Amino acid sequence: HFALPDNGTPALKVTPIVTDLAAKTAEVTVEAAVVGAQSVTFALEGQALTAPVENGTATAVFTLDHAHLWDGIDDPFLYTVSAKLD
Repeated sequence: HFALPDNGTPALKVTPIVTDLAAKTAEVTVEAAVVGAQSVTFALEGQALTAPVENGTATAVFTLDHAHLWDGIDDPFLYTVSAKLD
């Protein structure tokens, strides 16, 4: 199962970083706190990555080319990341 870490943070963490603003390229790191599974398959925008669970955590890094960047009130676009225990 996805585990709530001891410090009360969410079991799934998504960290996007725009690496090239002009090209709208973003690197998205996804992490999951996991108990009792060997790996986690993450999916984002048609991409799927399977990451092994090591020390209770699975981590994967996606690259989004031509990312639809968030623009507050004018264009509040959100992406959806999914995670499946394997």
